[in-house]
Amino acid sequence: MDNVVTLKEESGKYFGYSVVMFNNQDGNWVLVGAPKDTFTHSHEIKTPGNVYKCKVNLITQEKCTKLMIRTIEDRNDTHREEDHQLLGASMAVFNESIVMCAPLWKIMKGNRSEPVGRCYSVDKSLGHDYSTSFNLSYNESGNSYAQAGFAVSSKALQDKQRQTVLMGAPGLHHWKGGFISLNLENIQRFQRYSHVSIHSDIKKAIVNNTLMGYSITTGKLAQKHDCSKTVVLGAPYFKTAEGITGSVLVVCLTTNKSMTVKKQVSGKMHGSGFGTALVFEDINGDGLDDLIVGAPFNRIDSGEVCVYYGTDTDDVLVKSQQELTMSIPGRFGSAIQCVGDLNKDGYKDMNRTLNGYSSQKDITVLCAKKTALKRGTGQKLGSIGHAFAGGSPAKAICYQRCTKLICQMKDIAVGAPYQRDLRGSVYIYHGGPTSLTFTQEIRSEEVGRNLLSFGWFISTPVDIDQNGYTGYIYFYLRIT
Repeated sequence: MDNVVTLKEESGKYFGYSVVMFNNQDGNWVLVGAPKDTFTHSHEIKTPGNVYKCKVNLITQEKCTKLMIRTIEDRNDTHREEDHQLLGASMAVFNESIVMCAPLWKIMKGNRSEPVGRCYSVDKSLGHDYSTSFNLSYNESGNSYAQAGFAVSSKALQDKQRQTVLMGAPGLHHWKGGFISLNLENIQRFQRYSHVSIHSDIKKAIVNNTLMGYSITTGKLAQKHDCSKTVVLGAPYFKTAEGITGSVLVVCLTTNKSMTVKKQVSGKMHGSGFGTALVFEDINGDGLDDLIVGAPFNRIDSGEVCVYYGTDTDDVLVKSQQELTMSIPGRFGSAIQCVGDLNKDGYKDMNRTLNGYSSQKDITVLCAKKTALKRGTGQKLGSIGHAFAGGSPAKAICYQRCTKLICQMKDIAVGAPYQRDLRGSVYIYHGGPTSLTFTQEIRSEEVGRNLLSFGWFISTPVDIDQNGYTGYIYFYLRIT
């Protein structure tokens, strides 16, 4: 493959466990989590983990260097423990800040250590190694093993123009789980969510070891559902009648620090890991976010990905008849990422969308200045989101999400890091009106030699070289 940059470090560090890309005034950067690494100047701390900064271009490659993510309190307080804290296990970029977490950062209570978890906010300028840090109070009930920061949503919650970051905390309340919403402008202002309201049957099912918050993201529901703050939580150890099948909860946040469940979807097989990976994005261009869920242990580690399309009906999400599966073991669905419109085919996809939703197959809808035009006549068909042809309504096509002159669909990348003797592959699917279309398998050997677990992590796409095309990273992980 062309335009490939390979970043490497010594094995055993879990280098590549997480990654973010961004640009600043000094160039293009990739930060790489290595949660089994050591600190440069504090070798007495046992494998605390670290984060590497790597300046990236396609001509010359500079060596990655370590950040030093420690606070004065960490250095001097004997009641805090950084051994095996998994620093760099999760990261995300928000405007001018980068959040990086150590979910096994611990508070010492006598001879007992309690992994409440800690996250750090670092300025994108990288002018200094850390700015502020956050951790839950160990004195509050249910926090002792919270593991806050086990997962971080790559999208900020829309909350009155504030930067609100969502961090999964699957160990809250004896591993029932939950999450933290954190205001980056004032890092000490946060809310802990771990209680489900109204749905008593679901509340009873959230038992110890459910691990709600193992994965986390946010998005939006149709206006009808009256939910201004929507959070999606993966709970891969959720118990159903079929066993520990895993589940995903779409919840609406309430003012009393609890959650109202708007939709729950569950796996079908015991031990499938349903909810391990999540994407909540509009992949079919209809203006409603769709849910894509990974179940990498399904069918004896072959893996499966399920798709649920957003709707403005009471169902909230409707499961697609299409299930993405593999016939060989490889943990397909371990990582999922929406990677934008890779093939720049939004115009063609828009035609397919209309044909998929409407019986009027001679109509093409273009998004241009909030009008829709009937092909060949120039007749206005109404505002964005509604079109009429021959007196028959075509279902909502375009809504308000247009890029330039067309509404683009989004494509999906799915990692299968253990396929083919642990070498791994990444699969590309193009978005469509009612299904995803497989287009390409990228094998590890096409990218570089001796790569293992290729597809373990797929980064959020970023136009890192500002050429109008988003780039993204399929990271491999070498554990041995």
